[in-house]
Amino acid sequence: SAGDLVIGAIGTVQRFKGAIDDLRLYGRALDVSEIFGLYDGEVPLPGVPQLVAPANGAASVIVPEVQFLWLASEFVLGYQLQLATDHGFSQIVLDTETSDISFGTDVLLADTDYFWRVRSLNTGGSSD
Repeated sequence: SAGDLVIGAIGTVQRFKGAIDDLRLYGRALDVSEIFGLYDGEVPLPGVPQLVAPANGAASVIVPEVQFLWLASEFVLGYQLQLATDHGFSQIVLDTETSDISFGTDVLLADTDYFWRVRSLNTGGSSD
């Protein structure tokens, strides 16, 4: 609806006390990279993603096609998924980046133990 735009107040109640040195109005929501581009301070490190599936120690995973799934984190531009045949990740068989919270692959072999991890990425660094 048309009307006066009031910034820092609701009706007659003052909510904002101070000065605004920069005000920009957008006709759409900004994506994460656009917000970070406007931010002059230090970009916060992204949150650590929580792994969902396949579950730790899962023995009934159907290969070769497996879908990896994790929960979204804050302040994220993307994710790095690593898949290895050893717990120390010295034998990495897959190392990829994605902006999604899931990734499907067909590189797995039957009767092989795999370990996987995901870290969040942004311009400030990674969640490690």
